[in-house]
Amino acid sequence: MHVWHNCATALLILCSSAAMAAEGRIATAVDLTSAELPEARERINELQISDDPSATSALLQGLEHDNPAIVARTLEALAHHEERVAPHLPAIREMGQRPEPAIQTAYLELTAYTKDEQSIGSLIGLLDSEQPVVQRHARQTLTSIANGNDLGRSPEAWMKWHDAWQQIENRQLRDLDERLRSGKPEDLVSDIHQILRFQDHRGMVAKTLYEVLQRPGLPDDVIRLAATGLKNVDGVLADHLYEEAVSQSLVVPAYRPPEPVPVTTGTVTTTAPPPPATTKPPEGMTWGTIFFLAALGIGLVGLIGFPIYRQYHEAHRELSERTRRCRRNQRRIEMNF
Repeated sequence: MHVWHNCATALLILCSSAAMAAEGRIATAVDLTSAELPEARERINELQISDDPSATSALLQGLEHDNPAIVARTLEALAHHEERVAPHLPAIREMGQRPEPAIQTAYLELTAYTKDEQSIGSLIGLLDSEQPVVQRHARQTLTSIANGNDLGRSPEAWMKWHDAWQQIENRQLRDLDERLRSGKPEDLVSDIHQILRFQDHRGMVAKTLYEVLQRPGLPDDVIRLAATGLKNVDGVLADHLYEEAVSQSLVVPAYRPPEPVPVTTGTVTTTAPPPPATTKPPEGMTWGTIFFLAALGIGLVGLIGFPIYRQYHEAHRELSERTRRCRRNQRRIEMNF
């Protein structure tokens, strides 16, 4: 008995120590605003590969550092958190105003991933940069946001496109947005198909579809179409809103109870609720036996499946890291050529 007690105590201490160490690694990111370069790089590397949701917020502390190299490295690391950076896009946009070429280049690479439409103005301004590499990255990022429509190196051409882009958003999209937010449910399917054509305005399209999913009492086909459309919209903002919709159970049709059963009594027909469902255990077994066998089965599955799941998780994490690294290197090669 004492042996089992000592083993359990030692295991609890080890788990507590591991948890405290993990929390300590995340907490050290608070010092990124004043850490020295070697130490800051090490902390950024730890936060870059962390799956903890708080790692993204901790990583943003590096944007406040005085050393441009640390700020640029922080922006590069944020590209690995692209599915979690949507709430922090305003802070990232401020980096587009920094004069350092290293920061500008890292900001442009990150924006090419996020496809942040609110940064188009600053991207056009970077086309006038004295650094050729910044000019190339700015043009490449604008082309990515414009769905492959390359207007060249002229800021004037991009400004005309941006003005036309805003006019379309302010006129046609506003009308569709209003109809989708307050229109009749039977007209929503056609309007959703129309708004999905405006892929250049992915930010507003994603917000509108998210608002549609929040409307109560919609038909099932409208819910499925809006959820599928939101999932297929490109950009981190759309990804973030879709995850929010999933967490709020907005992407599946609402549960509807079964229809009442008509009951005829003489000449009067009344409506009665459906009979409640009754369940009985199989012959020769009690509920206690069934629960015991179910718990035993779950325990065996966990005992056998946990090591397999852990190996799969580690392999998937390593593959994701390699894929992201290859994508980033490929984008750099394309931009350099």
